[in-house]
Amino acid sequence: MSDAAVFISHAEEDRATAMAVCDALEAANIRCWIAPRDIPPGENYLMGISHGLDLARLVVVIMSEHANAWSGCFEKLRARPSATSPSFLFGCIKRYQARR
Repeated sequence: MSDAAVFISHAEEDRATAMAVCDALEAANIRCWIAPRDIPPGENYLMGISHGLDLARLVVVIMSEHANAWSGCFEKLRARPSATSPSFLFGCIKRYQARR
């Protein structure tokens, strides 16, 4: 996959939300990179994610309680050299439970 403008980072539990964001961006002709869709069969998962980050100009992080529980995403993003780091946009999701 080439020419990815946006890398979408998400917890597995937030996949439906991440795919909705991806679909909306791609409907507007903004190419996205999202796992596992864009990791070729047989490629190491973490290497695939690293490659996806290298292709992107912007990173969208789907924030939720699930993303907060997994620090691996943020460690991977922080490890990137500042000269090549994409800009970051944080999408915030907060789930409310109705009280009865």
